[in-house]
Amino acid sequence: MPNQKLYDFIDCIIGHSTDLICVCTDNGVIIKANQALADQAGCSSADLTGRSIGKLFTQNNKTLNDLLYSRVIGFENEESFISNIRQKNGRLMSVTWRICKIDEVRVISGTITKKYRSEIQADERLKAIIENASDCFFILNSKLDLIYQNKAASKKFSSPSFDEDSNIFFGSFPEETNAKFIEHFSNAFNSQIRLKFVEFSAVLNCWFSIEVVPLGDQLNILVDDISDRIIDHKLNELELKTFELNLTKNYAVDVVIKDLLEGFESIYPSLTGAVLQIEDEQMNLISSSKLPENYLSQWRNQKVRISEVTDSGVEFFKKSVICYDLETDERWVNYKELLLCHGFRSCWTYPILSNKTKEVMAVFAVYIRENRIPTENESRSIARICNIIKIIFEDLKQDNALLQMNKRYEMVIRATNDAIYDWNLLSDEVYWSANLHTIFGYTPEEAHDTKHWWIRHIHKDDRAETIRSLRECLRKKESGWVAEYRLKCKDDGFKCVYNRGYILYDDLERPISIIGAIQDVTALKEREIEILEQNNKLKEIARVSSHDLRRPVTSILGLVSLLNKNDFTNESNRDVIDYLKLATQELDDVIHSVVNKTLQDKSFETSGLAHPSAEQKNSFRVALEEEMKGQSVKLNSN
Repeated sequence: MPNQKLYDFIDCIIGHSTDLICVCTDNGVIIKANQALADQAGCSSADLTGRSIGKLFTQNNKTLNDLLYSRVIGFENEESFISNIRQKNGRLMSVTWRICKIDEVRVISGTITKKYRSEIQADERLKAIIENASDCFFILNSKLDLIYQNKAASKKFSSPSFDEDSNIFFGSFPEETNAKFIEHFSNAFNSQIRLKFVEFSAVLNCWFSIEVVPLGDQLNILVDDISDRIIDHKLNELELKTFELNLTKNYAVDVVIKDLLEGFESIYPSLTGAVLQIEDEQMNLISSSKLPENYLSQWRNQKVRISEVTDSGVEFFKKSVICYDLETDERWVNYKELLLCHGFRSCWTYPILSNKTKEVMAVFAVYIRENRIPTENESRSIARICNIIKIIFEDLKQDNALLQMNKRYEMVIRATNDAIYDWNLLSDEVYWSANLHTIFGYTPEEAHDTKHWWIRHIHKDDRAETIRSLRECLRKKESGWVAEYRLKCKDDGFKCVYNRGYILYDDLERPISIIGAIQDVTALKEREIEILEQNNKLKEIARVSSHDLRRPVTSILGLVSLLNKNDFTNESNRDVIDYLKLATQELDDVIHSVVNKTLQDKSFETSGLAHPSAEQKNSFRVALEEEMKGQSVKLNSN
């Protein structure tokens, strides 16, 4: 036991304090208590002496008595905590308790922090606020009986299945959820600690944030409908997952759509979704596993034509159709029995329209096992699901169109036999078609996918001019670029090429890429050179041969001048005519000699001049005429 000096010290400290103070032994027996604590205990300070700390207050505060006793017996270090004292009038007084050790004794001090009413009926102003609040508010007693609910709770937690005496809070959740509630609420009673958690009510089709505030032997439950936030979050996750599946292109559209429908049904367990894909004037059903198998097989085994189901309205009118009652709706007369026998009572259908053509690509159908129309939340969510489905099918159309374009592109490449390239001027990467190997012997991998490979393989005599012409095009912001040069082949030979490129610019007129084709024109160039050489040889032959032609021509001109034009019967004219005949024969011999000399050149044999065409003969004749212009002689075209 503490000595007298310690008693005197304790009396001095606690005697005039307004805090609730007592001193007890290490086994919880009260040695001394001040009057402030005695007043709260409902007795005198002398009555408290020798009493166990576990029986400090009345039975209404048993939880507090047990808490103080356990803290004193198990004391290790100085500590503080907050707990409430229930007064005789039913009010609660919040107290901050502190336990410390002085020598062999324990000192317990309590500072009053706040007073408030626990009974809603005790404060009419507070009751009015709670009663008219938009959030739902319940009060349960220690037996978990519902003793109060505000207007918002009565309205929100209403169901035809509830009786007047039903506990509408527990009745709104399944048994397994209620079992969790009982565990949570019991822990809250015992620890007097607030709890907060989230639960879904299938009865009300809502997500709730539930906050439990224990006040003595009552639980105040604040319930907030957070369906919008939860559903929005879940839809965001579903959108992200669906788009990731769709972008990978590793999954068929049916698989992506089915995963989307299962995600939608996990958010709305009372709804069952299906997508009717329209393709080639037929409908193909894509569904989760919730639809009955015989209904699915009806669509799988018989691809129903649109004309057979347009009576439902969604495809024909291109707008949503809400069927409240499948049994009485004439639009479902052909299919209702397949659904009614499995408990479905309503169906909502929504068209998925193409952005470009406004044609119906698919229909999103929602089946429900009760007669009702969609709620506002459900309508918003369905609109988002429809938008996701539209994006998936639009991507599918684009992928199919791109696949078709690629096939055509491959066919064009094979038909033209050109080496196609796509040069990204920003990354300096170059894509080459497979014809690069066909024409020049290089594989696209050997081309290293950069401009440097292309530049290095241009003939050194053509390189500077080719690069200069391209830079000039870029400087002038021209869209077309054409160049002829020689490109090195894998066998170290060179081929003459004709390069046509189209330059793309961004919004700031900066060049971003060049798409073009390289055509092998080596054979044309060789033919062009061959023709030029032949023409030069013809001109040379004509120039040399014209000297042999001048002699008979000069003779003919001289004889013609001797003719007596006034009297053609003159005997002298006969002699002139005979000489003209000889000179003409000589001219004919010279011409044949020139032709024979030309045909002796072997290059003319390989070029086809061994059997000259009319065009080649005319070309030769023109060359002769040009050479003999100075002599005023023109050959007869015959």
